[in-house]
Amino acid sequence: METKLGGRFRASALAVAVLAGSGCVVADGLEDEPDGTGEATAQEEEIGGHGVPKWHEPGAHSGPHVLTCYGGCAEPHYDPSACGGSTACCRNCIDGTWWYSTEQRNFGCGAKLELRRGDRCVIVEVADNGPADWVEDQALARCGVGWIIDTSPLVHDYFGGGCGWSECFIVDVRQVADDLPQGPCASCPCDGPPAHPVFELRAAIDDVPGQERDPCALYESGGIFDLQVGQTAVQRFYVANTGTGVGRNVVVGVWVEDPYLRLRRWDVYDNWPGHTCGAEWCPNDANANPSNPSHDDPGASFRLYLNAFSPGETKMIEMTVEAAAPSLVRVDHPDVRLWVAHVDDYYEKADFWSTDFNNVGGYQTWNGGDLRVWSQTDVLGPEACEGSLDEDCDGLVDETCGGDGGADGSADAGVEDAVDVAADGAAEDAGGEGPRYVYVYADDCDCRAAGSPAAASRLGGWPGLLCAAWLGLRRRRVRSGTAAARSPRRLGGPGGTAAAGSADQPPPVAAT
Repeated sequence: METKLGGRFRASALAVAVLAGSGCVVADGLEDEPDGTGEATAQEEEIGGHGVPKWHEPGAHSGPHVLTCYGGCAEPHYDPSACGGSTACCRNCIDGTWWYSTEQRNFGCGAKLELRRGDRCVIVEVADNGPADWVEDQALARCGVGWIIDTSPLVHDYFGGGCGWSECFIVDVRQVADDLPQGPCASCPCDGPPAHPVFELRAAIDDVPGQERDPCALYESGGIFDLQVGQTAVQRFYVANTGTGVGRNVVVGVWVEDPYLRLRRWDVYDNWPGHTCGAEWCPNDANANPSNPSHDDPGASFRLYLNAFSPGETKMIEMTVEAAAPSLVRVDHPDVRLWVAHVDDYYEKADFWSTDFNNVGGYQTWNGGDLRVWSQTDVLGPEACEGSLDEDCDGLVDETCGGDGGADGSADAGVEDAVDVAADGAAEDAGGEGPRYVYVYADDCDCRAAGSPAAASRLGGWPGLLCAAWLGLRRRRVRSGTAAARSPRRLGGPGGTAAAGSADQPPPVAAT
């Protein structure tokens, strides 16, 4: 058996290898019948020994494989195959003139396999075993797919690629009926459409320990996840291949609504059943893809290259998002947006808002084929002391700015301040656009209340106190009316301007 690793792979001439199912032992190029003892010893060496090829574990591994080729003029193959053939004996010759493949240990000699890539399909017959597991480890590290199928050069010619594992030329492999003829598949498959990937997306936000998810119901914030300025939360975006075929070279776009939110870190995990970390989610090889941005502070807009998705595989993009600036009323629920930008042979979408995406075959049906999802977060901040907005959403306006529990301005102004204001000509300017001042002198009590422009008045005793109280109540009513008038409509979707539920925008995806 040969594979591509800058040349062909062969076991050491001094090593004794049993090729499973071949019925022969190869040593120094000679063929002989094994006895029971020799076969058992060699099998043990094959599984755990040194210098002898160890094949990947048996089992029908359908799904994505890296395609390679061997045999024929370009790659002569003189060793006996695992199924009893070679170019020397010309029985099941591995000579590049017919449609054969490896994977004997997984599917058995003579099994028929269907190989698909895009709209091309070919049937091959299993005639050999391999490759060695360390070659497949190399392919997994580079291509994101840990299975290799070595085939006749005819397969390479038909697909237009795939004669060395470093090409990362991926095909879908599945076993089919043994009576199907070798070669290109019939033009009309009888068992439904060809294997293809189907993607679904979802978003979720983790709880902040010890904090309610949605403490603020003001300003249309009810039902939206809330953070205080400076807090961080973990957001998770899931990209799942629920189809029957591999998704190759999957790329997603990410956009974070700056300056209200900032992405501090991202990492990718997967639930592929072949991973070895022992947990439900293991770090994915996309973390080391050189095309991806820095994991820390990657910016507000970028693309992530997620490599290949096996059928049934989900990749989770974990993001640590910081609440950076108050957002209430200033913007409609700041977003983190994700969309599928590219899948080889199946899908292309230019940006989050693009509606003219290329959905090959109409295979992508989730969200009508528009593969995008987003989360929303309202950011609560300290009071800005502008007099009309409850930035920290506690039911009081400007309560940290002084005054009588939130209604008024500074409570630090004393008698001396009042005298200074009067001395600076406040009474003369009061008829313009300045505030109205009421000075009260009674038993060391003083206050200053802002109101509509008018001349300053000097009232003492109980009349002054009643007047000040009346002005305060009037001012609160005016503020309540102003705040109600400024309450924004709920907008339909991320950064949109349509009303919620309008026909031109999909409903927001709940971040739960």
